[in-house]
Amino acid sequence: MGKDPFGLGAIDEKRPSASAVGALEDLSDFQPTESIPDLSVSERRRLDQAANRSGFESREPVEIRRRTRTPILTQALHTRLRVQDFNRLVAFCESRNLAYADGIQMLLDHAKVNEIGNSAIK
Repeated sequence: MGKDPFGLGAIDEKRPSASAVGALEDLSDFQPTESIPDLSVSERRRLDQAANRSGFESREPVEIRRRTRTPILTQALHTRLRVQDFNRLVAFCESRNLAYADGIQMLLDHAKVNEIGNSAIK
C-alpha cells in the first residue's frame, strides 16, 4: 500500500495556506458600524412585515398575556355528566357567551337555590 491509501492528499492540497488563514486573524482595521437608528412604530412594522414575507421570524420576545386575577374565591369542580346534559350546558354557555362557572351560577339563580342547597322551586 502506498503512503496515502485513501487519497486524502488531494484534500490537503485544496486547503488554504497558513498565511491565508493568518490574514483573517488580524482584524485591527475592523471598525463596527454605528448603532441602528431608532425607527418609528410604522417603520418597524413595515420592516417586520417584509421580513415575515421573506421567511424570517422575529427574535423579539413574545408577550404572554395573563388574565387579571379576580378577588373572588373559587373552587374546582370535576364532574361527569351525561353527554346530552354536557352538550346542553355548553350550548347554554356559548349562546350567552358565558364561562361554565357563570352559566352554572345563572342556572342556580334561576332555580332559586340558596347557599345551603334549598330551592324555592319544588
